[in-house]
Amino acid sequence: MINWKALMIGIIAILILALATQFAFLMTATWLTILKNRQDIGAQDLQMLIYIAGFIFASITLIPGGFITAYISKTKVITHCAIVGLVATAISLSTAPDSEHATSKGALFIILGTGMVMLGGVLWKWWSGRTSS
Repeated sequence: MINWKALMIGIIAILILALATQFAFLMTATWLTILKNRQDIGAQDLQMLIYIAGFIFASITLIPGGFITAYISKTKVITHCAIVGLVATAISLSTAPDSEHATSKGALFIILGTGMVMLGGVLWKWWSGRTSS
């Protein structure tokens, strides 16, 4: 049985967290660009730093979203987290510039994003197992 409440709250939680972390990511990317202009950092190094920052902020958004989804669903945790991950990353990707074209980066974003939400569910299972003992 699908827990619709868990799905909706999980998706909403991710979208709300994404707003806050998106702001933090933009500030970080701006700071890195300013740093590039002041220091001797190459364009490729800057791009790599921005991708690393993006991955960190995505983790900060998606893993807690999976944890929240798992906490509410309590059954079929990984299935619920996978659905929430797919929907939330698809919504996020559809609002991005150039979203009318399917790209390998977009597919990678959906796969990694869904995996991070599922990781949040696994962490909830681990946490709930430790606290119930």
